[in-house]
Amino acid sequence: MLILVILFFGLRFKGASTANQVTWLPDRAGLRFGHYGMAYCRNVFKAAPDPTLAGAAGLSFELAVRAEALKRDRFQILMMLHGGRDDEQLLIGQWRSSLIVMHGDDYSGRRGLKRLAVGDALPVETERLITITSDPGGTRIFVDGRPVARTTKLTLKIPNHRAPADLVVGNSVYARHSWNGDLFGLAIYTHALTPAAVAAHFDRWKQTRDFSMAVAADPAMLYLFDDIPGHKAFNRMGDTRYLVIPANVQILRKEILSLPWDNVRWDSEFWKDVVLNFLGFIPLGFFLSALRADFGKAAARRNLLLCAGLCFMLSLGIEITQAWIPSRSSQLLDLALNTLGGTTGVALQRLHWRHRENRKRPLSV
Repeated sequence: MLILVILFFGLRFKGASTANQVTWLPDRAGLRFGHYGMAYCRNVFKAAPDPTLAGAAGLSFELAVRAEALKRDRFQILMMLHGGRDDEQLLIGQWRSSLIVMHGDDYSGRRGLKRLAVGDALPVETERLITITSDPGGTRIFVDGRPVARTTKLTLKIPNHRAPADLVVGNSVYARHSWNGDLFGLAIYTHALTPAAVAAHFDRWKQTRDFSMAVAADPAMLYLFDDIPGHKAFNRMGDTRYLVIPANVQILRKEILSLPWDNVRWDSEFWKDVVLNFLGFIPLGFFLSALRADFGKAAARRNLLLCAGLCFMLSLGIEITQAWIPSRSSQLLDLALNTLGGTTGVALQRLHWRHRENRKRPLSV
């Protein structure tokens, strides 16, 4: 029974289900991303071994969005390009109402990697036309046609010099950074849009709410989301790079026993997980140890190794399985805490047994 309880809490879908919560808007072109959803396209940019070519001509991203709920203290990803390495991935994300553009996986900002951010760019229930342009001279963010942020220290590049780049919308390749809101259009350009083109696009968008205004700027990929509702959103530029809207959330890249140090948030949720992972295995270690009756010195050592090993194997199985469960992460720290908790349970049972045996011994006269 104790093992079943541990399996239940270890393998449950934490705050999510397998169902992909992405639906077509009923009254206009667009997709609605619910509490947990995603759309994706594999291999949108073929591998290019020379990284200097990945963004030599510039890059631009244009999104018409309306954010729904603010997930406080959670980093959400509107869209990302992932070429096999987290430290090279390119993403447009949201933290509270701020818009963040960066390469890498420094979601908390603790490592100080280069990024460009705009506060209050995505207020709840407000439509925004977001445009990001980048060339060797730097990166700019435009909101509703107006320039709001610029840096010369960050140049965006397609992360495809190691492997073909995957496009994920509304989530990450690990399905752990879901975004809530409506997406009315998405365009990706392999050149930098001029400020005049950005302003003209917004003027057209403001008048018509028709994202096809992007066609004239020759995007590499253009999604109008005016398709017949189904499991695909087609690229209007005519190739097969369509967005898949799966029935169930897909984990595109499995991450097993990851190191959590780079993005640990020292908040109450982190410490709660630490305590639960440690305390949860103490009863298991205690009762596994109690099943053995021989407690000589050599037997006690064997008992400790056996019970700790069983706790380790159970935790290892749970952590590996979590790599296939949306919303869960396979963490080396969790494995260590579970094993330490089980070992502590064995030690406590040994102390309890010694105390009981000492009470049974007759007093010497």
